[in-house]
Amino acid sequence: MKSLTASVRVLLVEDNSADLALVQSSLKDFGHPQIDIMPVTRLADALAALKTQSFHVIIADLNLPDNEGLQTFYRLKEASPDSAFVVMSGLDDRDICMQAVRAGAQDYLVKGDSGPRRIWQSVRNAIVRQGILLQVAGSARELGEVNSRLQDLARVDPLTGLYNRRGFDEHLAHEAFHPQARASVNSVLLADIDDFKQVNDRLGHDQGDLALLEVTRRLRQSLRPGDVAARVGGDEFMVFLPGTPLDLAMEIAERIRRNIDDHPVPSTAGSFRITVSVGIARQTDDVGTVHELLARTHEALAMSKERGKNRISHGGSGFDATPPDGADGVRVLKRPIFRMADGQIPAYEYLCRSWPGGETPGRPDNTGPPWALKAFQHCLYAASRLPAGLECHIRLHCTDLFGLEPAALLRALPQGLDPALVSLEIRDLGHAPPFIPVFSFLRTLLDGGIRTVLHDGDVLQNPMDVLLQLKPEWVKVSRGWFSGVAADPFKEGSLRALLRSVDSLGARAIACGVENLEDLDVLRQLNITHGQGPLWRQHG
Repeated sequence: MKSLTASVRVLLVEDNSADLALVQSSLKDFGHPQIDIMPVTRLADALAALKTQSFHVIIADLNLPDNEGLQTFYRLKEASPDSAFVVMSGLDDRDICMQAVRAGAQDYLVKGDSGPRRIWQSVRNAIVRQGILLQVAGSARELGEVNSRLQDLARVDPLTGLYNRRGFDEHLAHEAFHPQARASVNSVLLADIDDFKQVNDRLGHDQGDLALLEVTRRLRQSLRPGDVAARVGGDEFMVFLPGTPLDLAMEIAERIRRNIDDHPVPSTAGSFRITVSVGIARQTDDVGTVHELLARTHEALAMSKERGKNRISHGGSGFDATPPDGADGVRVLKRPIFRMADGQIPAYEYLCRSWPGGETPGRPDNTGPPWALKAFQHCLYAASRLPAGLECHIRLHCTDLFGLEPAALLRALPQGLDPALVSLEIRDLGHAPPFIPVFSFLRTLLDGGIRTVLHDGDVLQNPMDVLLQLKPEWVKVSRGWFSGVAADPFKEGSLRALLRSVDSLGARAIACGVENLEDLDVLRQLNITHGQGPLWRQHG
């Protein structure tokens, strides 16, 4: 794909020579826009350069010889407010990077956990988010790049500013089907606005456009740096999730679905509610083309529509579905956790989804208990039928806890079920709204005997002293941490650092998304003793 410009100016503020060389080579080697890099090693040198020169992108280590922490970012941002920022820090300082992003940086890189492709993607996405490419295109026209700009505009949806179908297909072909990218774990999701024709017919096309813009805004809110969204049809949106196994793609899709379903679209003509159905496909070795991968997302989306809309469908997640008991419109999904040494099952993971015709997921029933309590009760009932001694993990999202009291969950425990065998798994602790006291909620459950399951991201993004109070029993490690680790010493170092944090918490690690015997060998060498994934799909 041609660039909008002949040159992008980058100020690289880094005092470590190895990290400096890695970033420079990563930006130079990918064959995208020509990169003009000015390296400096001190904050003072960077500030001096910004007095006389302008830069499209500033990549800055937050810990420099003459300044440390967020003040490094604040001073650079003050000196060059229009630049796109990518901040860098060590694995132990990921929290500072997240604070910088909340303060206005476009992305961050963790040293030792970022290869060349991740570095380029981060810089490219920062440029796009800051709107720098449009500014650069203006000067590029003077160099005869008008045609290149027109070609790029042909890849963008004019209403939403996202990629259109052409742009998305080209991006997917390069990022997912490039020979160097085939080893990555990628997923694609397709989201379709339910009954969108009725919005246009009943409210008018201007309100339909408003709904599309609102979906775009909430979609962007729900995605991570590096994820790429597109509007590929009138009411269809696609998202490429690089380095994302299916279980994590499900979580992102659920976050999108909830973000759209939970709040009406504000309008001067009166607010109205919309929902989306989502289909997810994972890129596997037998998927040889973009067309085949996207066809699988359409198949999964059709399942969501057939099952009642406003839901997510996928293939190969490893979950077993059991039909609802009674008329609550709830189904319990069960996935086994395996002991790697002998293939035995010491625990099961449970979560709930709505059944066609049942209660809409994520929305309280006005005449009964909140959705989260109902889900918890169904999962407990299913777990009570397990053989004696097997553990159960019940999975909720942090936003499920709104309006719910810990005492209600403790009262839901069936008589005879040992609370010590029950663990509550809460996703995205760091993204909980301030009015949901997640940590005090979990500590109260711990006092009642129910333990906690954490996720790798939550271990890295929250203070260790806070996590220690939760006394987690398990920490889930997603496939992105261990896929390809045998051939990547930097990745192995990052994974070992994560596992040291898990040990410090007194918890056990569960590897999620184990697909083959090669994965199993690597995990055993790292002393990870439990796992989930397609390798054991025939069991449980």
